[in-house]
Formats: sequence, C-alpha cells, structure tokens
Amino acid sequence: MRLVSCDRYAARTPASIRARVTELLSRVGITDPALRARQFPHEISGGMCQRVLIAIALAGNPALLIADEPTTALDVTIQAQVLDLLAGLRREQGMSVLLITHDMGVAAQVADRILVMYAGSLVEVAPTAEFFAQPGHPYSLGLIQAVPRVDEARAKRLAAIPGAVPEARDRPAGCPFHPRCPLRLDLCEAQEPELSPAGSGLVACHRSDQVRSDGAVIWAGRTARAGQS
Repeated sequence: MRLVSCDRYAARTPASIRARVTELLSRVGITDPALRARQFPHEISGGMCQRVLIAIALAGNPALLIADEPTTALDVTIQAQVLDLLAGLRREQGMSVLLITHDMGVAAQVADRILVMYAGSLVEVAPTAEFFAQPGHPYSLGLIQAVPRVDEARAKRLAAIPGAVPEARDRPAGCPFHPRCPLRLDLCEAQEPELSPAGSGLVACHRSDQVRSDGAVIWAGRTARAGQS
C-alpha cells in the first residue's frame, strides 16, 4: 500500500487550521469563536452544537448541504435561528439545501419543494404551496391533517393514520401504503404505482385524483393510537 499526500492539506499548519475553524464558527453566528473552538460539546448549548455541526458541513464548501433533522430537540426560538442561518448560508454560498424533517411546519416555512417518502419509496413531489393546498397522496394528506390548527376548535379530534410503517423485511406487495389507506383498491394490493404527473408535481398513487378532489373528508373521524406516524 502506498500513501499519497494531498497538496491541499500538506501546507496546513496548526495555526492556519485554528484560523479556519474560527472563521467557520464565526460564519454560523457563534460568538467568541476562538473560545468555543477549545470547548467540549457538553460545555455549549444544544443550539450552539447544531451550529458547530453546520460549520463542519460547510468546511468543504459543498454545493449541496444535507440537513437531517436540524431542529430536533430545540425550542422554537432556537429552531427559528437555525432555520434562518441555513437560509442565509444558502443565499450567501449559492448552495442547495436538502432538509430532512418530520415537522410539517418547518417544511412549509423553508422548503421550495416537498418530497414525501413512505417505506423507502418516494410517493409525492410538489412545489410547497401546491403540496399543502392540494396534496395528491393519501399519506401526505394524512400527515397534513394530523397537524393541530389554531383556527379550529380545540375539542375537535385530530385525524390519524391507522397502523404503522412496515419494516423493510415485511414490505407489502403493491403499494406499500395500501394496508393503511382508506382508498385502497384490489389494484393497490397487486401493483405498486409509479410516479406520475399530478398538478405541478408527481404522485405515486392509483387514486390521486380522488385524494385531490375529496381530501377534506378522507381522514375524517380517524382517531390517534399509540405508535402511529
């Protein structure tokens, strides 16, 4: 085995590395970055830890930043700061951001386009405004209708999707969502739908037209149970 040196890093000195670390921490809005660079994770806040991770991701000047649940376990104020930071960095560096989240509010706030996955399959792609106004897949619709709304009575029971996401080894034949879907047909159990044009996006559902036309009542009366998502 022959070791090959990389000229890009060969000239780096401890001082230049410290300067680069300080620069990256400053870019993500961390105060006193020289001090923070010498601290351990347990010595800084959760929001600051998230900023450090973003700084690490930016070190390679990526064209695409993949942010997997960047707001998890943060209070709403810190969430907003992290999302504003990502938006600002995206504009400054001209990079794209792939945000992975279960928070529909976060997705609505920051995304230009929504991609929904279920059981490892992509089931819907749509511009954000169109997705929330008129989703085309029953799973997408169920996720949206399960979010509490401030303009509705508190006594109103939230919609819920029955059952649970299948394990990879027990993935059902046909459409992977059909065991939980109120619109399933025999066709859904036998044939997995392909992504097809729907509005300005794509939907993998044999009954996407009905989801778009009757969305308000499809999940009406469904009740939440433990383990549902």
